[in-house]
Amino acid sequence: MTTLNFELAVQLAVATLHQARALNLKPMAAAVLDSAGHPLSLVSRLARAAAPTL
Repeated sequence: MTTLNFELAVQLAVATLHQARALNLKPMAAAVLDSAGHPLSLVSRLARAAAPTL
């Protein structure tokens, strides 16, 4: 994955988590992002680790 693609993936994961937080859908967003084989699984874990209040 190129650096640009990784940065875009991180931004997408963070934006998705922020939207889920706004809609109070944290468990659903976590399940979607952590689903088996999802390309953002690792990124979502990193984003949640960096922002544990999400």
